[in-house]
Amino acid sequence: MNMTASDIGLISAAGAQACATVALVIVTWIYVRSARKMAKEIQNQRYDTFRPVIYIEDVNAKEGPVLQRVNNRVATDEEKISSNPFECVLRNYGAGVAIDVYAFPLSQQRIGSIQAKESKDIGHKSNVTDYITARKIGDQWFLVAYYRDVYDRCFESKRSVNLEGEGFKYGPLKHRKLDKQKDSALINEIWPP
Repeated sequence: MNMTASDIGLISAAGAQACATVALVIVTWIYVRSARKMAKEIQNQRYDTFRPVIYIEDVNAKEGPVLQRVNNRVATDEEKISSNPFECVLRNYGAGVAIDVYAFPLSQQRIGSIQAKESKDIGHKSNVTDYITARKIGDQWFLVAYYRDVYDRCFESKRSVNLEGEGFKYGPLKHRKLDKQKDSALINEIWPP
């Protein structure tokens, strides 16, 4: 079979067109991936714009002495902390409403919603004062508040509680978004399905 110059030109053009099509597919794939990543970042920024942040402040031990003795023996640090109710002000410093706030109150009732601090909406509380109990997480005690935002994301704010002499010492506030997969047992305990 003899190929003419025009046949070779057609094959070369078809090869070039195939290479251009493959390059276009690759460029399109990179663009789509980049656009998805950018859309996710914009969505996260929008979510964070309205994120509530519960701060546990003005933490004072209930008036009266810290438990010192149990059944005619000296109380352990764990017994002293776990038996002491702490008067706390839970305040939302975020821009969004904190929904379904739960902080292990002595009454064992949910606190409800806490509106953002700057909100003009008088239908919601901007802060809540309650006696709450410390919760042991790992080998440390914390005052903890769990809450959700309007996008149904779950969060945890906590401060450590340590016994120091005859009183208590409090650590800095730490807050995090709960992972629905990793923290599913905790989420189901706080907000049963």
